[in-house]
Amino acid sequence: MHEDRSCSNCGMDLEESDGELCKHCVREERDELRAATDPEVTAARNIHGGTDIEIDHDAKCAEGSEGLWVAAWVWVSNTDVGVRGND
Repeated sequence: MHEDRSCSNCGMDLEESDGELCKHCVREERDELRAATDPEVTAARNIHGGTDIEIDHDAKCAEGSEGLWVAAWVWVSNTDVGVRGND
């Protein structure tokens, strides 16, 4: 039986971790984040960019075993979180 566990920092699934933090938060704590290069930001924008996802020109990134994670902004509207707009 699989026990669901989540990161104590961000809430991500901990299926690949023995600790209380996911691999992304562990990297951040170890200061393994660095500035993404222009080609890395461009690739991230080409693959994932759009009206609901924005990637800063000076985004941070973390190396992975077969690529890298590039930080991005994800849009959530007031309606999505149950906040009423100005009437």
